[in-house]
Amino acid sequence: MRYWEFRATTRPLIPVNPMNLFTESERQVPEKTSVAIARAIRAAILDGRLPPGEFLRESQLAASLGTSRTPIREALIMLEREGLVQGSPNRGSTVRRYDRGDLEDLYNIRAALEGHSAREAASRIDDQTLEELEESCDRFKAIRSARRVDVAALADENMTFHDIILRAAGSERLARMVGEVTALPSIHKSYAAYTAEHRGIVEKAHREITSALRAADANAAADLMHAHVLWARDRALEYFDGSTG
Repeated sequence: MRYWEFRATTRPLIPVNPMNLFTESERQVPEKTSVAIARAIRAAILDGRLPPGEFLRESQLAASLGTSRTPIREALIMLEREGLVQGSPNRGSTVRRYDRGDLEDLYNIRAALEGHSAREAASRIDDQTLEELEESCDRFKAIRSARRVDVAALADENMTFHDIILRAAGSERLARMVGEVTALPSIHKSYAAYTAEHRGIVEKAHREITSALRAADANAAADLMHAHVLWARDRALEYFDGSTG
């Protein structure tokens, strides 16, 4: 699972050319591999190639990905369960839109789940995984301190840090639940508007969480993670209000 931000858009939708929508590697999917197709469509939604409200035509997606409509239909059902796609019996599927309340609710749920994951990780994490977290913090610092900040790389490193802790928590069910509430906010991309100060706050939070995990302090790890996600929620809501105001 990956960590992203949700962005509301009020601009007119521009028709997407489905033949130019997916990369060459995304088009190389075997027939009837709905999981791989869902992954390709999910990536297009998360990086903005398929914006909120975009109508998803099965025939065009099938032509673009070089497959039949059956696995496309199966993939859209998967994405509907994730909340990325909204289906209608008469109108087909569209990329789902979300409002401010949805965004706030998702972050609140994520804070509770990730706080729990940090608590569980505190009693399970080993030295090698702690080293991975510290290396992630160092990479985050290097990226944020660069003369020209690579926002995508910074977001990826943030995802890596959270993924390591989820893995250390040792629960596939928990990982799936976190994935369900983090996919949607990714469309927002509020991290792109983070200031240098914001990036420093994120790094500091990551290091404090790592220290709590190294000390096997489950309460501190849970509280720090919970506060960290709520901080991200507040920044996302500020960005949402600015983008729709």
